[in-house]
Amino acid sequence: MSSGRQSEPAWLEEACALLDQRVGHRVLERHRPDLAEKVVQLASQSGLASPGQVVERLRSRPLDDPTVRDLLAKVTVNESYFFRDASTMETLRTQVLPRLIESRSRQKLLRVWSAGCSRGEELYSLAILLQECLPDPASWSVTLVGTDVAQSSLEAARAALYSDWSLRTLSPQERDRYFLREGRRWHLRREYRRNATFALQSITTDPAPAPHEFDLLFFRNVAIYLSVEATEAAFERLRQAMAPGAFLVVGPSDPSPPYPWPTEIAPGALYARRPPRDAPAPPAPPPAVAEALPAPA
Repeated sequence: MSSGRQSEPAWLEEACALLDQRVGHRVLERHRPDLAEKVVQLASQSGLASPGQVVERLRSRPLDDPTVRDLLAKVTVNESYFFRDASTMETLRTQVLPRLIESRSRQKLLRVWSAGCSRGEELYSLAILLQECLPDPASWSVTLVGTDVAQSSLEAARAALYSDWSLRTLSPQERDRYFLREGRRWHLRREYRRNATFALQSITTDPAPAPHEFDLLFFRNVAIYLSVEATEAAFERLRQAMAPGAFLVVGPSDPSPPYPWPTEIAPGALYARRPPRDAPAPPAPPPAVAEALPAPA
């Protein structure tokens, strides 16, 4: 242990371990002093006798506990905006969505999961893209699910009210097409948010919202903040949620999904597709050498 670590309070080490265990949030060495300051501030704001009581609540209480909720809001990264990364949106528009829509054209049913959805900008961007890419969108059933560990982010996503900063990549025409002005903020039009629901969930410890039912899954710019073990757990839950023929999209800086399916590299995105049910079975492996030899006479 370094001399810096030796001077740290015992509760800080436990706080770092619990953030990793409960939500997969990895606290880098250089961020430990900042975490300590935030825990001390939260103890004072919450009327608790010591920072250790904040850590005790993180250990023993659910994610929607007010103290746990406030701590996660302080330490998790919630930076996002509409149509983040133009190259990613173009890859969705020209490569992923057309293939997905074609494969679901008979059922006319699509289910989308944004894991680590922050304030909803990503999921709502997908909702807008689907409205523009679907043939006769009124005849399709679309379900949009966003999950996150930060309750405050989920509340903002449900409200769907955004500042100019969240809309900074949109032209004035696009902004007016998708949003209504309400004072100093912008309210996403109802047709883009009516099928969206948001839920509190830890991608590393909680089960998938609906096993084997999602057609499009987004997990962008989340794994870069997780430990190796948490990333493995997250990818397993995402795999469990994928329907046959589903796409999982991650960011170009994220780890590649560890699945036995081809992962395609495109501008702004990596994506893997689970094989459809009617995909031909892979060829049988060649027999072992001993099995290939003729039986002894």
